[in-house]
Amino acid sequence: MDSNEIILLKDSHEMIDIEHHFKVNAGPGAGKTTWLINHIKNVAQHSDRLGKVKKIACITYTNIAVEKILSNLGETCENVEVSTIHAFLYKHVIKPYISFLNISELDITKIKGHDEYVPNKSVLYNVKAETKQHYLEDCDLLEALLDLQWKFDKKGVLQIAPRKIFKFKIKKETYLIYKKICWSKGILHYDDVLYFSWLLLEKYPSLLDVLRANFPYLFIDEFQDTNPIQTEILKKLSDKESTIGVIGDKAQSIYKFQGADVSQFVNFKLNGMREYKIEGNHRSTVEIINILNIVRNDAGLTQYWRREEKSG
Repeated sequence: MDSNEIILLKDSHEMIDIEHHFKVNAGPGAGKTTWLINHIKNVAQHSDRLGKVKKIACITYTNIAVEKILSNLGETCENVEVSTIHAFLYKHVIKPYISFLNISELDITKIKGHDEYVPNKSVLYNVKAETKQHYLEDCDLLEALLDLQWKFDKKGVLQIAPRKIFKFKIKKETYLIYKKICWSKGILHYDDVLYFSWLLLEKYPSLLDVLRANFPYLFIDEFQDTNPIQTEILKKLSDKESTIGVIGDKAQSIYKFQGADVSQFVNFKLNGMREYKIEGNHRSTVEIINILNIVRNDAGLTQYWRREEKSG
């Protein structure tokens, strides 16, 4: 089989080999979630790599999506752990191993979870005091702090910086100082979960073996909304036993404001990975599908009307 060949799946019920890395590209109404649920059931039924401890990890992007997948898995739930990426990494990497990093500014005794924290006036005052920027307006500082994201620099090192450029002047070191103030209070932002998970897996590769041992299969739904840090963590897991599968649609990316980068899905490659696509659309009318194809402008995925299949 040509490694560059994209295999057409006739519908969301067609099964594939369970022991290969895969990427599935499917448009709206194609039954992406239905296909993923069917694949998980197929793995649970036929894999000889699962047991009482080992499970299939299924990652999706919202708690609503988690509940939907769980409700459709039925009894298969016993073999599957469904969660958001942040919840998964917090449970299996951050919570048990964060003390390994020995970061003086991080008070691990106060960490209770992760959230989208909004700094109060006291924290804003402390940030301005420590950075000697009392001239900053609270509203400007707040805008900058709420726009932060961990990003890889050209050397592959994670750095904290805002996503956009502001009209007001603000010192570069402000962002890390703010993070350290939050960490001293046990506050972890969602993005910090990715950051600390990456640091732990980089510094302690043996933790990857633990994750692989517990999750021989790891599938990610809505992968068009993934973050570059998540992608690099997946690549680390795929180096050995874990079978990685991603499913998504590059035209449906909606989390760019949270650091999602659709190119992560388009360019995602793993050794031995097979690529598939589902072109049918059973949800929309022919007229809407024709418009979607024009808007998508993607020669690699042109949808057609498929009436007989149920939505997923």
